[in-house]
Amino acid sequence: MRTFKTLLASFILLLYFMSTNAQDKVLLMNAKVIEAKVLEINDDFVKYKKFDKQDGSAKTLPTEKVYMVTYENSDYKILYKKDPNDPFAQEPEDKRMEISGMQDAKQYYKAGSNFYWGMAVGFLGGVFGDPRYAPIPPLIFATVSEMHAPCLSKQQLSYCFDLCNENYVTGYMRRAGNKKVNNSMLGGIVGIGLGYLSFIVLNDPIGQFFENRSNN
Repeated sequence: MRTFKTLLASFILLLYFMSTNAQDKVLLMNAKVIEAKVLEINDDFVKYKKFDKQDGSAKTLPTEKVYMVTYENSDYKILYKKDPNDPFAQEPEDKRMEISGMQDAKQYYKAGSNFYWGMAVGFLGGVFGDPRYAPIPPLIFATVSEMHAPCLSKQQLSYCFDLCNENYVTGYMRRAGNKKVNNSMLGGIVGIGLGYLSFIVLNDPIGQFFENRSNN
């Protein structure tokens, strides 16, 4: 059963790349997809040009950062290889499922509430008026937020059977956690600015502010 699910996931991921076959696609280990014209692949690097900038200079990527290259004719080449000296290294099909989870989290998982909670926490930190301590509350909130895993059964997924694959879940949770931290920190920065501005206004009321400016 596990083998069937893995093969089905591999087929689905391949169909994704075949759906728009006007260019080559480079799938990175971090789940990012680069639309490109691949020029060369060897043991050390992948040489390519971005599809929308083929008149520009060629770029290279270390081969270990690339999972798979899918060509415009739908042929593909998996570059990921399991390290035999690493006891925790994943098999290619397991790594594929993890990348699928990361892609789903990037596309479907929304962490908008983390921005607003981060902004609220940052605001409280900014109100204290001491820039040395203002970032501490948002940092604590971001850390705690990342530890709280989303309920996958309530999230939109490409295919519900993915919930049964631990590698998919690992990838989804990793990318979802990153989004929660990033949104929390961004909201925290905004909140600190608003809180610090409020601190200035509260300690120097507007009337006094203009009076001081007129005296100067």
